[in-house]
Amino acid sequence: MATNPLVMTIDLELPEPDVAVLRVAGECDYGEAPRLAEAIRNAASSVRVVRLDLRNLEFIDSSGLNAMYQAKVALEAASARLVLVGPTPGVLRVLQIARLDNHFDVRDHVEPLEHAAEAAAP
Repeated sequence: MATNPLVMTIDLELPEPDVAVLRVAGECDYGEAPRLAEAIRNAASSVRVVRLDLRNLEFIDSSGLNAMYQAKVALEAASARLVLVGPTPGVLRVLQIARLDNHFDVRDHVEPLEHAAEAAAP
């Protein structure tokens, strides 16, 4: 059975003790943004770096951007950080239009894991 590309999926991976990777795919809109916010909150409860792997996120609207931005603010208040990895051109364009691209740590690819936790230090 084929998966519906419009449904957002979020998969959690814990590659090392201080790093959580959330692989987000599909579409993140008003109906899905609360799930994204909750997934980030849950992942952030025990790590210093949360990486959102956005390589398979096809669409995001302002509610999804807000969920990511609020998570970023909360993580920074807890001396942790949110990293956006590999946003698709469409997602990157939405970040640019909202003028949020410079407010996030956006990476084309995943940095080496051995540097992730130390890079979280302010």
